[in-house]
Amino acid sequence: MKAAAAFELSVASFQKAAVLPTDNWQLTTTYAISDSMRMSAKAQYACIAMLELAGNYQEPQLLQVKNIADAHGISARFLVQILLQLKVHGLVRSVRGAAGGYQLARSPDTISLAEVINAIDDTTPPLPPALMALKPSPAVDALATVFQEVDAKERQVLREVSLAELIRRTEARGMMYQI
Repeated sequence: MKAAAAFELSVASFQKAAVLPTDNWQLTTTYAISDSMRMSAKAQYACIAMLELAGNYQEPQLLQVKNIADAHGISARFLVQILLQLKVHGLVRSVRGAAGGYQLARSPDTISLAEVINAIDDTTPPLPPALMALKPSPAVDALATVFQEVDAKERQVLREVSLAELIRRTEARGMMYQI
């Protein structure tokens, strides 16, 4: 199966894949998105928040954390920590005050899922621990190579899928966003 076909990102798939965190913003549990794709709940929530901001990109009014958190059942305190991390990486801007909130720092068509995920999660996937514990052999080398190829394909798909593309995919499923 092609990586693109196996990796279909949508709001519904993120919500089904993740367990909602409490106010403990240092959640590091990783959840399976597909049979081989793994990312933290924090990165999944970052993608959801960025998708919401992308859907609001053309609007003059900023999105408030409470609105995003309430719409998806994410802890607002946890979401603030995520958005601050995204801000440090130059993906979002914020404005303080009663009329404040968050917006994308760039156009949705210039922000890839890889950028969002890499802003939150460590970008260097380790070899599977079981393979590292085995004695070196041609079988171990062959499996390690295949796993590295799978990882490279997944990263390629994430680099190719922009927030604008995700908006188009959500609209095809009946959710309305405007970009």
